[in-house]
Amino acid sequence: MKIKFIAIQNFRKLKCCQINFSEKETLFVGANNSGKTSAMDALINFLSSNKKKQTDDADIGSTQSNKFHTTDFTLSNWHDINSFGKSWLTNEDQTGNELLEWQTLCPSIDVWLNVEVNEVQKVTHLIPTLKWNGGALGVRLIYQPKDINVLKAEFLADYNAADELIKSEAEQASLLTLWPKSLRDFLDRKLSNHFEVKAYLLDTDKMSCDSAIPQPLMAQQDPLASYPFNGLFKVDVIEAQRGFSDPNSSHGNANKNDGNLSAQLHQYYLKHLNPTDLPDKKDIKALSAIGVAKQSFDERLNESFKNALGEIKGLGYPGFNDPDIQLSSQVNPVDSLDHEASVLFTVQKHGEATDLDFSLPEKYNGLGYKNLIYMVFWLIAFRDNWLRKGKLGKHRTEEDIAIEPLHLVLIEEPEAHLHAQVQQVFIRKAYEVLAKDSRKNLSTQMIVSSHSSYLVHEVDFEKLRYFQRIAAEGNTKVPHAKVIDLSGVFGEEKKRKPKEKQTAEFVARYLKATHCDLFFANGLI
Repeated sequence: MKIKFIAIQNFRKLKCCQINFSEKETLFVGANNSGKTSAMDALINFLSSNKKKQTDDADIGSTQSNKFHTTDFTLSNWHDINSFGKSWLTNEDQTGNELLEWQTLCPSIDVWLNVEVNEVQKVTHLIPTLKWNGGALGVRLIYQPKDINVLKAEFLADYNAADELIKSEAEQASLLTLWPKSLRDFLDRKLSNHFEVKAYLLDTDKMSCDSAIPQPLMAQQDPLASYPFNGLFKVDVIEAQRGFSDPNSSHGNANKNDGNLSAQLHQYYLKHLNPTDLPDKKDIKALSAIGVAKQSFDERLNESFKNALGEIKGLGYPGFNDPDIQLSSQVNPVDSLDHEASVLFTVQKHGEATDLDFSLPEKYNGLGYKNLIYMVFWLIAFRDNWLRKGKLGKHRTEEDIAIEPLHLVLIEEPEAHLHAQVQQVFIRKAYEVLAKDSRKNLSTQMIVSSHSSYLVHEVDFEKLRYFQRIAAEGNTKVPHAKVIDLSGVFGEEKKRKPKEKQTAEFVARYLKATHCDLFFANGLI
């Protein structure tokens, strides 16, 4: 099972675009403010909710609803949405009373899967007809009103209350601006109260390769009763802001664990390696050593405090019936990695004999290496969490017994602080780390957004998706973006004609020769 492509509608600059996914890595490239981050955020907002199992109609989308804001709606759509509110106020030729009217303006994402026939038991709830015999399956997730009548009633009540107050203060009416001024203004505060994510099946016979024409939903089409990708996707994200800072900077991290390798190791240890958690034979030696250490330390502890406790006894405690004072330490392996010096970087050469300790805490290592280690270790942790390795596998419940067949990993701007050659090494090796130890019928797809020409240099031409900025047009239009699949610019890879092959080879060779810097110029494609 893999994601064939997604289509994003009405989400920020992405008014309507289609993004094809490659089998393994897909790289989003383009100029600043071209929509790369918007595409990543759409994937995160709509697909990363499978951490919470949802079972009934009322719960679907509840984990996503708070992720969205009015700024996530394509700006040009607010003209039409505000017109709904105006029509409600005038009570003439009302619009916006039907869900289909809203659905064409609300953020949505179409997810098209490529599913083999032998995986049918995992996708029975997504099969639209009995004619399906393997291949494409489509689902639309859309952020839409929960109940238009309730939304309408609350908006009118708040708007009319503000209007009455303004009228009562006639002398100052020209100076008063009270909330809500419009339906947009109302939703700026109340969006999550009135909107939720719902899922709809798409018709496989109407699957369109034209990103400008999204498949329309049928009137009165019922949404699915639960989140459609439970048990199908495991979504993990490495965000662009990873919290690295200079150790001597006066601006400390808001979260002391941001970008902290020791915190990562601690969490990995808790999930996969903790010897006190459902111990097996391999853990007995470690637990025995902890017991011996505790006993020795307790003896030394009580001996050291003997004189101090004797002074307390001289004051009359403990008496004949009072409990005696005994000191006992706690040697907790869980806390063994939860401190700054749990990860050290040694600057000694191997084999050099010296009495000095040339090791430094992790915060004094360079930001580039820290970022590289941070990302790679997260990839290892994502993979092992997905495959339920170590102690995590022993805690699997009946609901969690099956591993999700698709692991989707999103990485934003991995090039931060990295030297050019290290960037190239990372993009070459990242997918190998994620796919290591993967089993049959399990798939991993990695999506990377980047500004780095060095990353582009290492990725096959067919894996690049170029985000192009489109200038504003018309009175209510705003700048938007479209996505160009570079695997199809010169024809499909396997079906290219001789001239197309020559052109593709020339362009790929030319771009590589110039380190792909032209990808980040505005007028290339």
